[in-house]
Amino acid sequence: MSDQALPTLEHLAIQGLASNERLAISVVEDLPKVFFPPLFKEAFIKRRKKLVKHMVTTWPYPYLYIGPLLYDFDVDTFKAVLEGVDRLNCQKVRSRRCKLKELNLLDVQRDFLDIWTPTRDVLRVPEAQIEEDSNTVLRQPLRVHADYGFLLGVLDQYHAHFMKWVRQRLHKMRFRFYKLVPKRKVETGKAVGSPGILW
Repeated sequence: MSDQALPTLEHLAIQGLASNERLAISVVEDLPKVFFPPLFKEAFIKRRKKLVKHMVTTWPYPYLYIGPLLYDFDVDTFKAVLEGVDRLNCQKVRSRRCKLKELNLLDVQRDFLDIWTPTRDVLRVPEAQIEEDSNTVLRQPLRVHADYGFLLGVLDQYHAHFMKWVRQRLHKMRFRFYKLVPKRKVETGKAVGSPGILW
């Protein structure tokens, strides 16, 4: 008898949704939010670009940590994340479901699902949010936290395109980069390599 653990019903359900992108997109709005992290991971790894983009625009937590998934980097799937962010920024009023405030591209050295385990105090585990009327509340621009050195390694040839995307959105989003070229000074007198450089 094999010692390999049998998949749970939750895992089978996630696999089923990820394999049928159209069905998954149609039910995301009504999906319990505890299913979002495992489904997003499955969709990202399996390169379900439309599903990834749609899930970004309906993400029910304040933070979305992409860093742990970039080891399975695919240009088109990463573009889908950025397209989802762009879609959110174009919406003056977002859906009631979406709580996303920050896209995190840091190398947190944790498994993606570990971050969302309620029993562990890992990074910023999503906290309870007060319900807001999406018909009357305007959302603030998204923040993006990124590790320059980490992204330079995993994005490879797409890195220049990502930085162009950043520059084109400096007027409407907040960016914070870490681990830039250390000990080099810029005109402002700040060390580019110091953590917390806000663009």
